[in-house]
Amino acid sequence: MLFATLLLLLVYLAPGSIAKPTSTKKRTQWDQIVINACAKELESYKYDTDARGRHASICTYEPALGSWLHCAKDVLDSKKKNAGTFEKTFIMINQFCQNFHKDGDVSNEEFYRIFANASLFIRPISEVKERIRYPVIPNKTSLDRWVWAYFGPLDNLDKGNVYGVTICLYWIGVLFVAAVYHFLNFSRLKQTVFKNKVSAFLRGHYILPALVHNHAMSVGKWFFIGLVPTKLETLVLFGYVLLHGVLLSTYNFDHHELLSDHKSQVLIFLSDRAGILAFAHFPLIVLFGGKNSIMTWLTGIRYTAFITYHKWLGRFMLIDCAIHAIGYTYHAYIENYWKYVKYSDLWTSGRHAMIIVGILVFFSFFFFRRHYYELFVITHIILAIGFFHAAWRHCYKLGWGEWIIACALFWIGDRILRLIKIAIFGMPLAKLKLCGESMIEVRIPKSSKWWKAEAGQYIYLYFLKPKIFWQSHPFTVMDSLIEDGELVVVITVKSGLTKKLQGYLMQNEGQIEMRVLAEGPYGESTRTQLFEGLLFIAGGAGIPGPLSMAIKAGREPKSGEDHQIMKFVWSIRDVELLEVYKKEIMMLKELNVEVKIYYTGGQKSELGEEEGAVANMNMEGRLLTTPKSLEMVTDFGRPKIEEVIEDGLSGTKSLLVVCCGSEGFVDKTRELTAKKVLENGDKWIEYVEEFQNW
Repeated sequence: MLFATLLLLLVYLAPGSIAKPTSTKKRTQWDQIVINACAKELESYKYDTDARGRHASICTYEPALGSWLHCAKDVLDSKKKNAGTFEKTFIMINQFCQNFHKDGDVSNEEFYRIFANASLFIRPISEVKERIRYPVIPNKTSLDRWVWAYFGPLDNLDKGNVYGVTICLYWIGVLFVAAVYHFLNFSRLKQTVFKNKVSAFLRGHYILPALVHNHAMSVGKWFFIGLVPTKLETLVLFGYVLLHGVLLSTYNFDHHELLSDHKSQVLIFLSDRAGILAFAHFPLIVLFGGKNSIMTWLTGIRYTAFITYHKWLGRFMLIDCAIHAIGYTYHAYIENYWKYVKYSDLWTSGRHAMIIVGILVFFSFFFFRRHYYELFVITHIILAIGFFHAAWRHCYKLGWGEWIIACALFWIGDRILRLIKIAIFGMPLAKLKLCGESMIEVRIPKSSKWWKAEAGQYIYLYFLKPKIFWQSHPFTVMDSLIEDGELVVVITVKSGLTKKLQGYLMQNEGQIEMRVLAEGPYGESTRTQLFEGLLFIAGGAGIPGPLSMAIKAGREPKSGEDHQIMKFVWSIRDVELLEVYKKEIMMLKELNVEVKIYYTGGQKSELGEEEGAVANMNMEGRLLTTPKSLEMVTDFGRPKIEEVIEDGLSGTKSLLVVCCGSEGFVDKTRELTAKKVLENGDKWIEYVEEFQNW
C-alpha cells in the first residue's frame, strides 16, 4: 500500500504537466445574452438599406445599430445590471461587426453618440408601417423569448455548478450535525437533553437499529451479496438521493424552441447537468474513502459509515457519468456530428473515463472485497488513477478542473497525515507468536513517546516481508500487561495476509521477529465515566476492543458518588482464546468487573477432566486447553443477549453497551439494544459497536 500511495501521489501531481486547466467561469454573461437576443429579434425587421450579409443591417445601418444599443440597454436595465455591463456589449458588437469595420473597432465614445442620437428618434416597432428608417423598440414578447432562449443553456451550466456545491453543502451539513451531537458526548449534557420518550422513540426506531435485521452481516447469495446500511445511514442517503434527483431534474427549457427543439434541449441540458454533478462528487468520494482520522474525531462517525457513504456516492457518480455519456452520444448521432468528434481528445478521454469508472464500480462489489480483497485493493488503485487522469484530460479545456484539484488536495492531505502517523510510530521489531491453530499474537515495542493509543482504537499493520509488505489490515490494539511500552495485537487467521503470516510462523517453529509499520491509531475511545452502568459484550475473537475499554474503565479512579456497575460478557467457541487473554481476564476480576464467560463449543459434561491433561477434546476432536483455563468459564451455551442487557440496566439510570464479535452477534446485540432504548425512555442507553465491516 505504501508503494501504491507514492504511485498515486505522482499521478495526482502529473496532470499539472499535461496542461494548465481552463478555470470554471460563470457562463451567464448578460452582455453576450442581450447582444445575441437583440440581434436575432432586430434582424427579423426590414430596414431601408441594401446591406447584405450576416449582421450587415444592424452593423452598418445606424438606425438599426442604435436600435441594437437601445435594446441591449433596456434588457440590462430590466435585469438591474450596471453601466459596466452595458459597455461590455460594445466589445460584443465589435466582434459581431468586425468584417464591416475595416478601419478598426468602433470606440466607446462613438457608441454613446449613436445611442444618444437614437434616443431622440426611437419609437415602438408597432408604429412602423413601412421599411424602417429610424431606431425602433422591438416587440417585447418576441424579444423576451429570444432572451430566454439564450439564457437557458448558459443558466443550466451555472446552475450545475451551484447544485454541485449544494450537494457538497448537504454532506458538510451532515458532518456538522454529527459533530455537534458527538461533542455532547464529552459531558452529561447529552443525557440531560435526550433522556426522554421522544428521544428514545427516535433513537430506538431510526438511529440505532439496522434498516433490516442485518447490518454487519451481508445479505444475498453468491455474487449478489452486499451490506445493508443502518436506518440512520439510510435516512442520510435518502436525503442525498432525493436532493440529487431534484437537482438533476430542474431546468429552464425554451418551450418556443427558437434555437433547438425540445428533444435536443433535454439531451444537452440533462447531459451537462449530470456531467457537472459527477465532477462535484469527486472530493466527497475521496473525503469519505480516506482514513480521515480528523473527520472521525470531529464527527464520531465510524469508518464503516464513511465507507458506506463513499460507496453510494461512487454509484451515483457512475449514474451521472452514464447519463452524461449516453446523452451526448445520442445527441451526436441525431444531429449527425458523431463522425466529426468521435476521435477528438475530448470524446476519447470521456469514453475512457466512462469505461474505467464502470469497471471500477463493478470490482468494488462486496463479492470481490470479501473473497479477493487484495485484487480489490489493486484494481481500485489502478482504476482510480486511470479514471481521474481521463477525467482531467476530458475537462481541462472546458473548465471544472477545480473539482479534481480539490479531490487531489483531499487525497494528498490524507496520505500526508497517514505517512506522518507511520513515521511517528517508527519501524520497530515485533515478536510474532502462533497461539493454537488459528491465532497470532503480535507484541510491538512502542519506540516513540509521541505515539499513544486509547482503549478501543485500532491500527493498520504493515508486515515488512517481500510478499506482503504492501498489504495492511485493521487490528484493535491493547497495551501489554507484561511489558511497559509494549502493544499487543491478536490476529485471527483467515485468508490472504493472515494466512501468509501463519505460514511464516509454522516455518519458524511458531515464533518469529519481523519489522512492522503501524498506521494509526484510528477510532475513538468512549468516555465510559459518564455512565452509571457499563456492559461490555464480546463474541469470540472480537474481545480486544471491549476488553481494553473494560480494563481502562476499571482502572479509572472513582469517587463514592461515581460508583459504576461494570459487567463483562464473553461468548467463545475456541477455548484457546482463554489462554491468550487469561491475564487480562484476571485483571478485570481484580478491578471489580463482573466477568461472565460463555463457552459454546460443548457442554461441561462433554469436556472431561484429567489432572494435568493437555489433550482434552471437544465433540469434534479438537485440542482444547488445560483444565485451569476451563475454570474461567462460568456458563455453557450461548448468552441470552436480551437478558444480559436487562441485567446491565438493573439499578442504573444510564448504560453504555460496547459490543464486538461476529457479524450476526453484533447485529443481534444492536437490535436488542434498540429495543431496550424504546422500552426504557427514562434511561439513557448508548450503543458502541467495535466491529467494522466494509
